[in-house]
Amino acid sequence: MHIEQGGADDAADEFEVQFAELQSALPSFEWADQTQPVRLRRLLSDAQMDQVHNAAQELKGSCGRSVRDADGVYKVGEDGTWRTTYLHTGHAFQRALPELYAQLIAAAYEADRRENWGLLAGRDVRARCIEYHEVEPGGALADRDHRDTGSLVTIDVMLADPGGGDFSGGHFHAPVTLRGASSTSTSNRDAHEQQQQPQQQQQQPQQHPQQQPQQQQQQQQQRQRQRDHHDIQHAQTRAIGDGTAHVHTLPRSGGSADGSTQQFTGGTEGGQVEFTKGDAVGEERQCAHRCVRPFGACGYTAAYSKLEALFKSSFGGAGYEQ
Repeated sequence: MHIEQGGADDAADEFEVQFAELQSALPSFEWADQTQPVRLRRLLSDAQMDQVHNAAQELKGSCGRSVRDADGVYKVGEDGTWRTTYLHTGHAFQRALPELYAQLIAAAYEADRRENWGLLAGRDVRARCIEYHEVEPGGALADRDHRDTGSLVTIDVMLADPGGGDFSGGHFHAPVTLRGASSTSTSNRDAHEQQQQPQQQQQQPQQHPQQQPQQQQQQQQQRQRQRDHHDIQHAQTRAIGDGTAHVHTLPRSGGSADGSTQQFTGGTEGGQVEFTKGDAVGEERQCAHRCVRPFGACGYTAAYSKLEALFKSSFGGAGYEQ
């Protein structure tokens, strides 16, 4: 009995050491909130986006899912305004679309290098979670303190077409303005223009009435060209219980929007998929949710996610961990 207790104590001590190393390896939240989200235009082709849509439909029955209404209350089935499918369940996404998965990881490396974050260099990066989001009118990530807890970098891929009328509303907000080549995605552009409009009215002289329709037409054409922008945003976290730069989205006012989110952890040992010791950030996960455990096995399965949804929907459970 003493040996068993000693083994448990040793395991707990090892976890505490690993967690302390994880905390010391990551920068502060204040630093994270000052980093610039990055936009990579047309990161995925139309064909690749179709592949993601098709894979999500094929895999949703065997992956973990989370369905909520506009108030964040859990629902069963498809009766919700925000539906999330955890495509990394059992490494399903990686097996179904290996080349696309590698492309997304390469994009994370590129954003880290270009912005000089210093988060991924020298680490073997792999997915912590891969999420497919379906958002109906009224759906929103309303928590203004939301952070992608446990992740180094988050890649948000817009799989719907805001400029083509797929949806309206859903403005994306972050502590700092999105950085891009020439323009923002429609939702971000609208939010930024709304915030800047009073200041611009004070600073700029009033335009001639004949010039206003022409400028409005040019702005509308520019918005219509905003098709499938892909935002890569720094998401440094402190793993369990803490998080990254604040991000949230306002409610959709019409239509539906689809998107995919990939969050990455990174290890110091190259060439491996999963890590048990010496990992400075966390292990690749294949459990059926956004796991908060940085190390060790997790028994959360797709079947368990269905039972949890049934239980929470019966008792009005709510949350905003998307």
